[in-house]
Amino acid sequence: MKKFHFAILDDERIITRMIKEKLEETLKILEITDYKVDIFNNGLDLLEKKEDYDVVLLDLKMPGIDGMTVAKEMMHLRAKQKMIILTSESHLMSQGYHVNAHRFLTKPLVDEKFLEAISSAIDELKIAHMAHTVVLKKENGNKIIVDAKNIVYIEAFAGGTQLRVEGVVFSKTNQLFPNAHSLKHWKEAMPVGMFVQTHNSFLANVDNIKEVESNFVIFKNEDKIDMSRRMKKNVIDTRKKWYNRQGGVE
Repeated sequence: MKKFHFAILDDERIITRMIKEKLEETLKILEITDYKVDIFNNGLDLLEKKEDYDVVLLDLKMPGIDGMTVAKEMMHLRAKQKMIILTSESHLMSQGYHVNAHRFLTKPLVDEKFLEAISSAIDELKIAHMAHTVVLKKENGNKIIVDAKNIVYIEAFAGGTQLRVEGVVFSKTNQLFPNAHSLKHWKEAMPVGMFVQTHNSFLANVDNIKEVESNFVIFKNEDKIDMSRRMKKNVIDTRKKWYNRQGGVE
């Protein structure tokens, strides 16, 4: 199960503490123990953090950078996170649609509505997470679930493909997982923008690329695969777009 990362933004420290306590109580009810909560009292600190949060709970009206400005910027950088807007002014509810808010909750918070907002956000995150996992069968017949981010590259092989997965050994002599799917299948199945074709025979996980050379790609684990010169620009552009979406940090 993935670890959930939450952010709470409100300019009043006592309010952020109360929301954190309510969130922790709710997560206990949902039997979620693997999580982290970060608290912020101004929007600039949250934006500068550049974390890939799963759920952001924020107030709209704050001095300096207001919550709506923060929400718009965060949605631009990390579109998949769940935004829960909290405010004591219900007439601002319509603004939540501009940032595709998951829920809009009025203060003081109602326990049942808060529970529903957090529960539904987590359910959607779990579904999205499972959509980005791959089930692989080992030589002994056992199945393992692999997160797409741990796949280093995918190579055309013997009429199908084989996956190089970081941290997983297929057998004593092989770290590649063979399967019957084509490169086209994997390119369409993976998270948008995470994988790019470097050669007719290879798909690379851009998040695992260390360097792009003229004739090959070097990964962070020092693996190398072939690079087609005509595909080099697209590889560089795709990698740049991916890091921009993740907050601009390589």
